[in-house]
Amino acid sequence: MDSRRSALEHWKGIVSDLGGPTANMYGLYCKRGATHKECKRRSCLAPRPCEFLFTAQSDFAQLLRRVASMKKVKHLSVNSGVRRTLRCFWPEIIEVLAKHAVGGLLSVAPEHIPQGFKAHE
Repeated sequence: MDSRRSALEHWKGIVSDLGGPTANMYGLYCKRGATHKECKRRSCLAPRPCEFLFTAQSDFAQLLRRVASMKKVKHLSVNSGVRRTLRCFWPEIIEVLAKHAVGGLLSVAPEHIPQGFKAHE
């Protein structure tokens, strides 16, 4: 018996985390492409966003919509952190997340939580 088929037969249709460590970085890339020398910047976002960073999160939004529309998917979540800085460049991502992949709580990447903030105890 094919073990993959057996695993799929028992799958309950729940995708617990679509996105990886920083969900809304999916599909980001440098507009310079591979033809240019290695970038000297340490960060694409700090101290200011790089003009060559493609920040539209439309690929991630499309992925969310496609997975959510699959017949066997009953529930889709994004439990990995969302970078607040990227959300500012493409605010529509919050609407897409709320509609397709958030069950009431949205995780924010740890580096985007204000200092001194205390979680529920």
